[in-house]
Amino acid sequence: MVYQIAQIGSPDQIYHRPVTRFVADFIGLPTFVPAELKAPAGGKRWTVSCGVGEQVCTSEADHAPGQAVLLAIRPERVQISADRPEQGNGFEARLRNAYFLGPCSESFLDAGDLTVRAQQTNRVDVHPGQRLFAYVAPEHCLVVAHSPDGAREP
Repeated sequence: MVYQIAQIGSPDQIYHRPVTRFVADFIGLPTFVPAELKAPAGGKRWTVSCGVGEQVCTSEADHAPGQAVLLAIRPERVQISADRPEQGNGFEARLRNAYFLGPCSESFLDAGDLTVRAQQTNRVDVHPGQRLFAYVAPEHCLVVAHSPDGAREP
């Protein structure tokens, strides 16, 4: 059997800065959002177009405008509110389900064709079908490599 190293780094780096879908999916349960890179947004940030509109995201890799990528969004990084966020990277969604898990609540949000998972440690009073707004800070909306054929790397 042949093994291939997908990414080298500390557990914190691998969890918070994965470079491929395989690495992001290996540890944790992120939401993957198909997107297209539009333009650099300064530093390691890019403006992307995806199913929930234009967002600003972070990437450690080199890219080119027009490139198809995936956004990896960790559920604990999604903030939900009944009010539209004042900062960018917000999008409207409907609550499908919410579950109390003791130290946190887990919600599943429908946003267009996407289902976004959110985990909240603070109590958010929500009910199924409710219109909500979600927000993900650009540093937590990560651009990862996309396999065009949908295959898992490596």
